[in-house]
Amino acid sequence: MTQRKGMKKCGLVLLLTGLAMLALMMTAHGLKASAAENDEFEYDLNSDGEAAISLYNGFSDHVTIPAVIDEHPVTSVKAGTFGGYYNIHSVFVPDSVELIARNAFAECAEDITLYGSQDSYAAQFAASKNIPFVSVEQGGYAFLKFNYESLELRVGKSAKLKATLFPLYGNEDEIALSCTDNNTAAYKNGTVTALRPGTAVVTAGYGELKAECSVYSYIPAESIAASDNITLGAGDNIIVGCTAAPADADMSRIKMSAAPADIAKINGNRLYALKNGKAQVRIWYDGRAMKVINVTVKKEPARISFTQASYSTGIGERIPLYSYINDGSAAVGRSYSTSNSSVAEIVRNSWNVTLLTKKAGTANITVKTYNGKTAVCKVSVKPLATGISFDKTQITIGAGESYKLNSAAAAGSEAFNKIYYSWDKRIALIDNNGVVKGVKPGKTTVAVKTPNGKKGWCTVTVMAAPKKITLGRNKLSLVAGESYTLFSKTNDNSASLVRYFTSSASDIVGIDTTSRDSKIKALKPGTAKIRVQTYNGKSDICTVTVLKSSERKRIVDQALSWYHYNEIDGSYKIIFDVYNKGRIPGSYYMRGLDPWCATYVSAVFMKAGMVDLIYPSCSCPTMVRGAMAKGIWKEDDAYVPERGDLIFYNWDDDGVGDCKTGAYHVGIITNVNGGIMTVIEGNHDDNDKNGDDFVEYRKVKINEQFIRGFITPKYKN
Repeated sequence: MTQRKGMKKCGLVLLLTGLAMLALMMTAHGLKASAAENDEFEYDLNSDGEAAISLYNGFSDHVTIPAVIDEHPVTSVKAGTFGGYYNIHSVFVPDSVELIARNAFAECAEDITLYGSQDSYAAQFAASKNIPFVSVEQGGYAFLKFNYESLELRVGKSAKLKATLFPLYGNEDEIALSCTDNNTAAYKNGTVTALRPGTAVVTAGYGELKAECSVYSYIPAESIAASDNITLGAGDNIIVGCTAAPADADMSRIKMSAAPADIAKINGNRLYALKNGKAQVRIWYDGRAMKVINVTVKKEPARISFTQASYSTGIGERIPLYSYINDGSAAVGRSYSTSNSSVAEIVRNSWNVTLLTKKAGTANITVKTYNGKTAVCKVSVKPLATGISFDKTQITIGAGESYKLNSAAAAGSEAFNKIYYSWDKRIALIDNNGVVKGVKPGKTTVAVKTPNGKKGWCTVTVMAAPKKITLGRNKLSLVAGESYTLFSKTNDNSASLVRYFTSSASDIVGIDTTSRDSKIKALKPGTAKIRVQTYNGKSDICTVTVLKSSERKRIVDQALSWYHYNEIDGSYKIIFDVYNKGRIPGSYYMRGLDPWCATYVSAVFMKAGMVDLIYPSCSCPTMVRGAMAKGIWKEDDAYVPERGDLIFYNWDDDGVGDCKTGAYHVGIITNVNGGIMTVIEGNHDDNDKNGDDFVEYRKVKINEQFIRGFITPKYKN
C-alpha cells in the first residue's frame, strides 16, 4: 500500500538531513533535487520508502527528474505523470529509476527526447517506445539554453533572461554571460534591458556549450493618426494610410484588421470592399487597437454561417469548426480556407474540420458552399496562456445550486481549450462551461487548467439548501421617486448565492437589479409586492406602498438637511434658533454648549410644521413623559420602528430585559433594513469632548443593548 506525500518540507528538516541525502545522491548519477525541484513533483511512497513520481507541476520545457526527493530514492515514474504538458521537450531520467509507466509521457511534445546514462533503464524504455534518447555522461550536460530564444523589448523595458544547463545540477553560477552590443541592450544579474533601437545578442557559455538570445529593441508608437471615416463601393479597394508618433516609432509593428469580413477585408494596409454594409478597420500596435476607422460599403446571397462568429485562442490549440446553413436547405460540399495559414491552419479529416493555431496573430476562416455562398469567422491568436484565473476567488452556494464562473487568461495571452475540475466532487462539481454545482455541505476548490498547464482556482463553500429566506422588511412605504435596497437573508448555515426578485406591479415599483440584494424604485402611487426567491423555491414578500407624499419622509428630509451641522463652525446655532423660537413658553432657553440632542429632534418637527405630533423639549426625560401622556410611547426594546420614529437610549442599560428607566440621548430613525436601524442624531460626540459635537448617523441593531424605547408619532400617511 502506498502512502501519499505532500510536496513541501520545513527548511530545517532539509538542512538536518542534507548529509544523508548527499551520500545517496552521489550514488545516483550525482543528481540531487533542490527544494524548488521538489515542489515541481508529487510522489507516492512504497513500503520500502522508495518514491514513485506521480505528477509534474512545473513549467519548464526541459525537466530534470531528481534521483532523490525528500530523502527518498526515486525508482519509478507513474502513468500520466507528464500527461498533457505539450511544452515538455526534454526529460532527464536518473539511473535510480527502474520503472517507467508506458504512458508516463502521453500528450507531451511530439519531439520529446529522453536523456540519461547509456546503459540505464531510461535508455531501454526509450528504445521500446521509439522515443529519441540522448546519452549524457555522469555529471555531464546535454545542452545550454536560455529561457527565451529571442526577445522583443520596448526601449526602457526589461525582461528576465536566464541561462540554464541541462540536466540541472545547480551549476548555473559558473555560466559565462555576455552581450554583443552593450549600447543596444544591457544584461546584468539575470535581467536584460533595452537601451536604444537595434539588435543585440546575449550569449552564454559553459565549456564547449553555447547559447544565444537575440534581443530586439524598438521605440513604440504612442499614438496612430488616420482618417476617421472611409466610404467605398462594393468591389473597391484603397490603401489605408496612417502615421505614428513619435516619428521614429517602429512602423513595422503596425497591423490592421477589418470586420465584418464579409463586408470588408484588409490585406496588409489595402482595404477591400465586398458588399453593402458597415464595417470597421482597426489599426493595432503591439496587439493594442489604437485607431478605429468607420467603413461604409454601399451597393452590391440563402446563406451559410459559423456556429461561432469569432474565436480567441492560444498558440498550439486545436479548435473544431462547425458551420450551418439556413433552414430548408442543404449543402453537403463545403470548403474551408484560412486567410493566414501561418497563424491558423485548417486540418480536415473526413467530416471533421479542425483549426490548428500556430503563432500569434489574426486570421479569417472562410466556409464556402458549392454554390458560392460564404461566411467568415475571425480568429485571434495570442501566446498560450501565461496564467489563468476565475472572475471570483471564492463563492458560497447552497447544496443543489448552480453558479457560472467565468475564466480568463492573463493579459496578452489566451486559451480556448480549458479543462475544469473539482478537487472533491462529493462537495461540488464543475462542468466544461465553468458552471459550479453544490452537492453537499463542505468546502473544496474548483480549478481551470489550460493546455500548457496553467491553473486558476476558486474556493467553493457549499452550505445547506435554504429552508427559508426573509427580507429586511415585510412592509414598506416610499414616496414616488425614491429608491430603496431590500436586503435578504437565508436561515443560518444555509446559502443561496443567486436570488431572484420580481415585482407584482412593475409600473408602480420597479426593480433595478436582480442580485443578492435588490434595489427597488417607487415609480407612482399604488401598492406592489416585491418577491425574493432562492434557487430552491423558498421565498418572502415585502408589500411596498408608494405614496404621493409622506409626513415621515418630510421629517427625515428635514433631519438630513442639517447633517453635519456642528459646534466647531457654529452651524448648530441655527438649530438652537429654530428651537428657541418654537419652544413651549416658559421652557428652558438653549444657549452656549448646552446638550442639544432633544433640541435637534424637536427643532426638526418644528421646522417641518409637525411639532404637534410630539411633545417638544430640550430634555429627553421630558419628551418621554410627554409622549407617554400623548399615547405615542413604545415601551419595547425589540420594536421594529419605521422611519420618522424616535429612538431613546439609556447608556446604563445592563442588557437584561427591557430598560424602563432613564433617557440620556435621542435620534430620528431614517431607515430600517436587515435588522439594522439607521439613526440621525444631534449632539453626536465621538470623543466625550465639549465643543466639537455634530449631527451624525448611528447604526443600531434591533433589540440592541442601551435602547430605552421609542416615540411613534401618529403620522397621517
